[in-house]
Amino acid sequence: MTTSVTRILLATDGSEEAALAGRAAADLSNNTAAELHLVHAWTDVLPSAYPRVSLENYSRLAKEEAERLLRRQAWNARITGGRVAGQHLREGQPAEEIIALAEELEVDLVVVGSRRMGRVKRLIVGSVSEGVVHRASCPVLVVCGGTWPVGRVVVADDGSEPARRAGDLAAEIASLSGSEVVVVRAYEHPPEPVGGWSAQDRRKLDEVLRRNRRDLKKRAEQIEEIAPCRPKTKLIKSKAASAIDLVAEESEGKQTLFALGSRGLSAPKRAVLGSVSTAVMRAADGPVLVVPPSAQDNTTESPLRSQ
Repeated sequence: MTTSVTRILLATDGSEEAALAGRAAADLSNNTAAELHLVHAWTDVLPSAYPRVSLENYSRLAKEEAERLLRRQAWNARITGGRVAGQHLREGQPAEEIIALAEELEVDLVVVGSRRMGRVKRLIVGSVSEGVVHRASCPVLVVCGGTWPVGRVVVADDGSEPARRAGDLAAEIASLSGSEVVVVRAYEHPPEPVGGWSAQDRRKLDEVLRRNRRDLKKRAEQIEEIAPCRPKTKLIKSKAASAIDLVAEESEGKQTLFALGSRGLSAPKRAVLGSVSTAVMRAADGPVLVVPPSAQDNTTESPLRSQ
């Protein structure tokens, strides 16, 4: 099947999570004929556990081990069908090196594994996957737990351009495995005023609801042209992350891929306002696809605040 993805970058560190991400990347490469590049970033910082080893010797040993790891992962990708076009060993902070290489190669998708850890710990130390998602200029598929391929795709729609691209790419992925697709939109009413809603207020609220239903139906029809079957739709009165959680609970045992757009806020704003994509990545039991805004996108507010 021909898709919009022609070049994929898989970030690997040899962990179990990276192995699952590798299977996902190889599967996508195999089924789309996309080039697959692998990257592993290492650092020569001497751990305290090796006080008698010189930095020079440690760096040499660390680099050799990194090279072996990268070769093993490339071999694993090849035997599972991945069209491996390049192996890239980088030295430095993983998130920074992954993002830099993705831009150099002009990839269409970055695939990265994510470790399961407590939410509080992630808030303190962050994660490579979150760092890549928040700063990458291309779509990022974060693979965490579960299996691949998926049996269900949940698309978070808010009418924005990043959400549109996320939905289209997610529908392409669904077509590869025949997965069902659910398009969800969340909306919120403003706080009820003292004394209750006036008749005019209620008419406006009803119009907002009708508009959301109309837009959601139209979006589902657009996705249907790509997806393997007619998408289901869910319009939920709640905050965005809560709406996605509610739909996730209806998975009926199917591995679910969550797809959403990003507003691309700066790091200080994200720390203050929070992020739907971050909340979904931390709570999801399966892979999450996040598509960032492009330079041409308008930064308008929308009913579903994706990121």
